[in-house]
Amino acid sequence: MNRSASAVVPVIELEVRGEMPPESADDARTTMLDVARHAREPVLSARVRLTQGR
Repeated sequence: MNRSASAVVPVIELEVRGEMPPESADDARTTMLDVARHAREPVLSARVRLTQGR
């Protein structure tokens, strides 16, 4: 099967807690899409939680 023909764009759920730079959420989303692209099986969804350390 052609990998590009079966490509699925995963739903990425982002949760941001605390004060984070505005680009943090975009960086996390881009990273997850890159990781999903390399997975052996289709990734249908992912959940990311960004928290500000104290």
